[in-house]
Amino acid sequence: GGETFETEETVTITWTSSGINEIYIQGKKSDEDDFETLLDDPVDASLGSLDFTVPADAEEGDYQLRLVCVENVAVFDTCDWFHINDVSFGGLDDEQPFWPENGATGVPVALSNNQIMIYFSEPVQPGSGNAYLKKLQDNTLVKTFDASESNDMFVNPNDEYGIILNVGSDLESNTAYYVEIDAGAIKDLAPTPNDYEGFTGSGTWSFTTGTATAIRKVNDADVVIGPNPVDNELRISADKPIVRVQLLNTVGQLVNDEIQMRSENITLPVQAIAKGLYIVKITFDDGTVKLGKIIKR
Repeated sequence: GGETFETEETVTITWTSSGINEIYIQGKKSDEDDFETLLDDPVDASLGSLDFTVPADAEEGDYQLRLVCVENVAVFDTCDWFHINDVSFGGLDDEQPFWPENGATGVPVALSNNQIMIYFSEPVQPGSGNAYLKKLQDNTLVKTFDASESNDMFVNPNDEYGIILNVGSDLESNTAYYVEIDAGAIKDLAPTPNDYEGFTGSGTWSFTTGTATAIRKVNDADVVIGPNPVDNELRISADKPIVRVQLLNTVGQLVNDEIQMRSENITLPVQAIAKGLYIVKITFDDGTVKLGKIIKR
């Protein structure tokens, strides 16, 4: 307790114990009520020491550590408060950093809201610089996304960990694309914001569209889909009867299909579906279709 550390710095945690076999190492921030276990597995208490790397996505602030006996969680010891300075960008989301996914094929040419998305391990904001959408075949520039233009690049209103890039129009069918991002075009929310390092070339984020299909979209104001991100139940409300709701993954595979509902309010159980990004295809009784997107967490 009492020290100041930096993100990505290695800190040595030491302790003495007697009659204890294993311990959990837990931590919490000053504005949190509960301790969270920091390591997946218990630690051998007899070691007396452990090197721990402060996560890159740790928020700046005051923290405590608590060491807890595995066999009897009522036995524990807590250190004094110490401080962490956020001096590094947390990086991409470990599970689902891109939509469409890197390497995806058969991507709809009519993307939901004509947008693509990138997700990180901590809350982010546009910085200074650009992102670029290019064709893989000849490196033709399709769209420049200026971080200073709120219509080009902006935080996902449903998820502060995500940045939306507004393509603005349908893509070409059966075409391979890739994305590049300038260093500093995206930043975190640290008191002194840290730059995302970005990437160049086609090796980090690329995808290929499929054949165009004739789908009539309805206005976004006609449908409400939420919550987003969703954990257990997805609720859909519309101003006209829904006859079918389909969930597709980012490569266009059907994950869930509910038909013949004829209701303006639908509740769809999704707790059994794997984490990730999904396309929601809603068909109405008049034949029109709404395409949306959700994150299952």
